[in-house]
This record gives sequence, structure tokens and C-alpha cells, in this order.
Amino acid sequence: MNNRYLEILGLAPGATERDIKAAYRRLAKKYHPDTSDEPDAEARFIEITEAYNFLLEVGPTPNEETTAYEYNPYAEEYEARRARARAYARQKAAEAAKNRAHTLRQFYRVTTPLMLIAALFDILLVLDYVIPAQKHDEKVQRVYRVFATSTRGGDQNWNYDAIEFEHFTLQVGKKEAIGLELPNRAEVAVTPLLRTIKRATFQTAQEEIQLKPAYGFYRVFGLLIPMILVGSFFYFWLPYLNEHKITASIITLIAFAIQLFLF
Repeated sequence: MNNRYLEILGLAPGATERDIKAAYRRLAKKYHPDTSDEPDAEARFIEITEAYNFLLEVGPTPNEETTAYEYNPYAEEYEARRARARAYARQKAAEAAKNRAHTLRQFYRVTTPLMLIAALFDILLVLDYVIPAQKHDEKVQRVYRVFATSTRGGDQNWNYDAIEFEHFTLQVGKKEAIGLELPNRAEVAVTPLLRTIKRATFQTAQEEIQLKPAYGFYRVFGLLIPMILVGSFFYFWLPYLNEHKITASIITLIAFAIQLFLF
């Protein structure tokens, strides 16, 4: 036992009771199972508690500076103190696990319905896209430019072209429609469920002109659909206490919020 417990607490022979208590408070706070991120926190906490109990209760009076601490404690008392330290560490670890489980239950109580809605909505989007499109013969009402006001200086920026039909409006890239001599009628293909335009086909005497949306669920932001579906899969597949389950839910719900904004 040659000064082993003093070394655990980082003390030198002759340490006073006040020194021991101060060292214990500092180390116990650092390695407490509830708050420490150290991989060996529980084992270190048990060791620190054992050293503290030994020096103050089992061993000689610590404020007697002439004491060398070089003797063996009674075996029964030593084991009892060690068992109590282990029990205390286990109790604290169990309490921390219980609190974490309660927090996760509250978190999943909110996220699970939202994740289910996100998954079902994007499954609907996929089905809407793969089901054969409905085709409508539509008259062109007008072709115009769409401008957006710049946040700096208030300038008007030409964002995209728009073709307004009788029942639909197609947004295409800048200069894709303006300047073209388009017929006044077109075959417009739309998805059967959400009525989203997939393409508009114009037939001239010389050629067939096909225009597709530049924006929307299935174009620029189409990656949101597989992202949400993959995130939902991992959320419902991962175990309850897996930290990646939380990450999957946060990323997926952010993507879903962007998707709803675009909708």
C-alpha cells in the first residue's frame, strides 16, 4: 500500500484532511460517471472513491503529517469500502442511463410521427413520378419573364421564364422560352396525384420542342427525396439508444422542412 492511495489522489505523504477532500472533489467531478466523457470514467471514479474512503476512514488520521501510510488495512473493511464505491458508481451510472432514456422517449415522441409523415410523403412523391403521366392539350396563355428583387440595391434580376397554360404554369430556365416562336398549343404531361408538370411538348412544322421544369421536387431539389427516404429507413431501423438515430432524424427533418417550403 506504499502511498498508493495518495498517488491516486495526486497527493504527497503528509497531506492533510483538507488536501484529501479538495483532491477528491476535483477528481470526482472530473471522472463522475454522469458527466465525464472519459472511457474509463467509472473505473477511475471507483478508484478515487476507494482512495478517499481509505485515507479518511480506514487509514491513519491524514492530518498527522508524520504518518507514512505504509501499512495494510483490515481486509474486511478494505473490501467493504471498495464494494460501496463500486455500488455508488453503478448507481450513478444507472441513474444517468435512466435519465437519458427518459429524454430519448420525449424526443422520439415528437420525432417519430414527423418522420413517419416525411417518409409517407416522399413515398407518395416517388409513386406520383413513376406512375404514367397524364397528358393534356393546353392552350398557351402567355410567355413571360419572372424577376426577383435583389437583396442588395433592390435590382430586378431575371430568374427564369414562365409559360402560362390554361390550367398549369411551367417554369423553365432563363431564355429557354423567351425568344422562341412557340405554337399556341402544347401537350402538357403532369403527374397524376400532385398534378406536377413533367414536360410540355410543342409541335412545329419543322420539329418537336420539349421543355421541362427548371425547378421543383423532381429537378434541382430532387436529391431531397432519396435523402429523406434513406434517413427515414435508418431512423426506424437503428436501435432505440443508438446516437445515429438522433442524427438521422435531425438531418431528415431539416430536409423535409425544405421540401415543404418548396411545396
